Amino acid sequence: MIIKKQETEFLRNTKTYTLEINDKEVEVKKTWYIDDITNEYDVDYEIQNEDELTDEEQDELNDFINGLE
Repeated sequence: MIIKKQETEFLRNTKTYTLEINDKEVEVKKTWYIDDITNEYDVDYEIQNEDELTDEEQDELNDFINGLE
């Protein structure tokens, strides 16, 4: 796992991770923020190249994401 980039804005923090799963590069962008409507803490994930993964690779990706929480 490599932290590729980290961005911080007012009430928003984004980290971008690049994973290599079976020679496939997958980028996971995790954003923490305060929802301006509910005023509650929330987390969003944006995943690139997810549709190219097999079921086994998807499980590995899910394990990684669960480890971030």
